[in-house]
Amino acid sequence: MELLDTAVQVTNLIGFAGGVFAWAILRPLNNSFDGLRKSIDRLVQRFDQLDERQRRMEERLVEIEQRARSAHHRIDDLKANLG
Repeated sequence: MELLDTAVQVTNLIGFAGGVFAWAILRPLNNSFDGLRKSIDRLVQRFDQLDERQRRMEERLVEIEQRARSAHHRIDDLKANLG
């Protein structure tokens, strides 16, 4: 009987220590991980926005280069006709 009482007391003590550990260590750690996960999600979203913005700027640059080439051809044609 004494062995059973000791086993129950040890089990209760281990359970209490586990609860304290979970409350004092694991809960704040999980909260930190959640905050880190949210920060990473925002960072990924920002990178996606920057990638999209860069893609649009590259498309715009190609369009501007095409317009510049066309304008240079027109200027060259005008010079040839005037000269």
